[in-house]
Amino acid sequence: MYPLGYPPPILTIHGDKDKFVHYNHAIRLHQALAQAGVPNQLYTVSGAAHGGYSKHQKQEIYTTIKRFLIKQGIIRDAS
Repeated sequence: MYPLGYPPPILTIHGDKDKFVHYNHAIRLHQALAQAGVPNQLYTVSGAAHGGYSKHQKQEIYTTIKRFLIKQGIIRDAS
């Protein structure tokens, strides 16, 4: 059980060119979670496949993760 509530907030990070796990799976998961009332966010890495992100993409991903965790009250904004 998640200590801050159940179910836990979910952040999905997915490349829209992923050939291993197709992007439409991430969209369907996001929609199903939203319909179930689960706090969630889908972050799309434009032009990315399954991993192998560029330095810029990684920076954007880390920023998205931090913002998501702050929004969910899991971490505090240290800035």
